[in-house]
Amino acid sequence: CPDICVNGQIIKNVDEFKYLGVTLDPTLDFKKHIKKMDNTLKFNLANFRHVRNSLTVEASKTYLNAMILSHFSYCMSSWSQANKTALRPLKSLYKSALKIHDKKTRQYHHCHVLTKYNMLNLENFIMYSSVCLIFKIIHNAAPPPLRNFVTLSSKKQHEPLDQPLGGSAKFHNARPPLENHPSLLWP
Repeated sequence: CPDICVNGQIIKNVDEFKYLGVTLDPTLDFKKHIKKMDNTLKFNLANFRHVRNSLTVEASKTYLNAMILSHFSYCMSSWSQANKTALRPLKSLYKSALKIHDKKTRQYHHCHVLTKYNMLNLENFIMYSSVCLIFKIIHNAAPPPLRNFVTLSSKKQHEPLDQPLGGSAKFHNARPPLENHPSLLWP
């Protein structure tokens, strides 16, 4: 690879780089970052499972938010762009966290816990995070660096998104729509 020079400084070419806690690699597949999250979450879930019977529901909710969901939500707009296969371990850990919170066995279906506590599944949690970020950008509440990279357009889209965009490939949003949840976790 040729040397890259910016303002007289040579930029070193590396296989991965950690920036603001997110591990970036040349392909931006986030596999190393997801593996790091996976290890951290497994450790925190083991501790959660160990202490859960000693906690009230309110204390469990606090632990879940502070020690588990905070890892999911940090820089979610970056790592959530990984493919479904790469995200599968995180989805499994998210479901485990829900079951531990409700003192259920590993075989219990997580959907009942989502309904009981009015929570979002991981896909909708990611969607909610993206929608919040877009809302902040639209209403000028996003951090200045992000606002500088995003320009709002007043032009309306005249063709549906599922029509071919300059070729035979079609755009399909693989993420599910948000369910009718007024809040992310609990009211």
